[in-house]
Amino acid sequence: MRFNTTSSIPQPNTVNHAGAAAYTLTPALELYTAVATAALQNQWYETADTRLSRLRELVAQNDPQFVARLAVYAREQLHLRSVPLVLAGRGSECRLVG
Repeated sequence: MRFNTTSSIPQPNTVNHAGAAAYTLTPALELYTAVATAALQNQWYETADTRLSRLRELVAQNDPQFVARLAVYAREQLHLRSVPLVLAGRGSECRLVG
């Protein structure tokens, strides 16, 4: 009995920050990934200011309720402090504007 019957493997359709082949993420998944791996300090391939700008752009692309829930999750489950504040602040701005 064969379990792996898929004949084609999905191919990467974009590149990541390092220039390697990667898959496109949905805006919600991209925001979660950015939050879960966030450190608002300079990284190898991304400065703190660049990361903050990217977080702001991703927040604007997502549903405000998702952003609010992600902010709570990031604080309570991931034990982050700065990033949930960024999410809450940007989420409330989007809510007031949109």
